[in-house]
Amino acid sequence: MLKYLRQEYSHSVLVGTKLTTRQRRLADNDWEFRFVDHIPHEYRSHCYNSLGMSYAVDYPSLVAAVREGLVYAFTCVDRVLIERIKFQFNTLAIYVYRSWTMGELEQLLVERGPADPTTRQLRLAEVAAVAQSYGDNVDLYDHVILNLASEADLHKQFNKLMASYDLGPSLGRPERTP
Repeated sequence: MLKYLRQEYSHSVLVGTKLTTRQRRLADNDWEFRFVDHIPHEYRSHCYNSLGMSYAVDYPSLVAAVREGLVYAFTCVDRVLIERIKFQFNTLAIYVYRSWTMGELEQLLVERGPADPTTRQLRLAEVAAVAQSYGDNVDLYDHVILNLASEADLHKQFNKLMASYDLGPSLGRPERTP
């Protein structure tokens, strides 16, 4: 979804880079993550932990994007940080829902690592707990998009939602101020 936002909504959306202490994966993008040994002090107020790793919103970039009239988009799984951002800014919290079977989660972990089965089983339990917490946090979300079919279907749902906020894709449309 973030890649799609970068491609289709570049006129009005800045996809933010998150800082993270986790190890780089083969599929990671430099525009999505900045890999660090620790989260610097100036980012701590917009930091959270997930699956044993630390993440932080690039808060200076968020503030700069808002000042420029852009929508700042990022992913976050932490209730406290979502609430903090919602308190500080006019937000739209969207949850992209995908149902995962335990087999699919295990395959995802095999692809991403770790390699040893014991650590992978521990991570599987953590990931399952995080997945459950999304449902517990449903009151945080302004909209839920169902990621159940194709990418085209996901994008269609997203475009319809954005059109209701007068934020259409950039291809073939004039630029608009959010």
